[in-house]
Amino acid sequence: MKNTKKLTELTLEELQDRKKKIAAPLIGIGIVLLIVCGILFYMAITKHMPALMAVSIGCLTTILPGFILLGQVQAEIKSRS
Repeated sequence: MKNTKKLTELTLEELQDRKKKIAAPLIGIGIVLLIVCGILFYMAITKHMPALMAVSIGCLTTILPGFILLGQVQAEIKSRS
């Protein structure tokens, strides 16, 4: 099992590296999820299936932990600057 350090134990260089490693996939996955959710929302309206609206909104919440982690890393970088 990988041993991870707390954000306060990392150096500023490690924090910036972690920010880059988190931000790039988060943006890519976010764009794909927005497209998929848009398609689901469109299908929900055209096919009269309101359950798909809930699924499309629920899909967006899957990326929320990534944004929270990115915000924590950015806050730690800002607190050290």
